[in-house]
Formats: sequence, C-alpha cells, structure tokens
Amino acid sequence: MLNSYRKGLFACAASLVVAAGTTQAGTHSVTIFDGGYFPAVIHVLPGDSIVFENLSEGSHVLRGANDSWTSGPIARASTFHLVVQDETPLTYIGVNQNGSEVFGEISFQPAPLEE
Repeated sequence: MLNSYRKGLFACAASLVVAAGTTQAGTHSVTIFDGGYFPAVIHVLPGDSIVFENLSEGSHVLRGANDSWTSGPIARASTFHLVVQDETPLTYIGVNQNGSEVFGEISFQPAPLEE
C-alpha cells in the first residue's frame, strides 16, 4: 500500500515539474505605417513571435541590426512573422518603397504600466 502511495505521489510531482517548466510563447503585433511602426517599441520574451503587418502605401523590407535577419519585401496588406530568440538584435530597420529608413526596437523588459 505504501509503495503504491509513493508511486502516485512521484507521478503527481513529476507532472507538476513538467507543467511548471512549460511556458506558452506569446504573439505580438507591430503595424507598419509609412512613417514608422506601432508600437515603436515591442515588449517580448525569447520564444515569442512578432507579426509585422504592412499597412503602408507600398512594400516594406525589415532587417535586424547587422543584417542578422531580413523579411524580404512585405507587400501592402501582408505580414511577416519573426520568432524572437535570446540572440535576436534589439533594433530593426525598415526600408519603405521610397527608400526611407524607419527604426524599431525590441525589448525584453516588461512593458511599462500606464497610470
């Protein structure tokens, strides 16, 4: 009887450890406009995804600092998905159809609270 109790207790403890170690990755949205991004700073955790949606007048290309990643051309009304890792640069640069550069920022800090 004691052995079956121990086995049950062990199974329960193992389940809790697995559940506690499992985290849910989040999905965050950034809207691309002709003059910038909204939000200009996106607060994420490693493993989260950012969905960039292009609502500008034409195509838009995004790239990470030091060209660590690139979106390729994102057509108007289209999206680009980026999975953020620990090593993902915290700044990105976009180039709109006119060749103008626009800058955005990724932050691993918690989002500031509004009062």
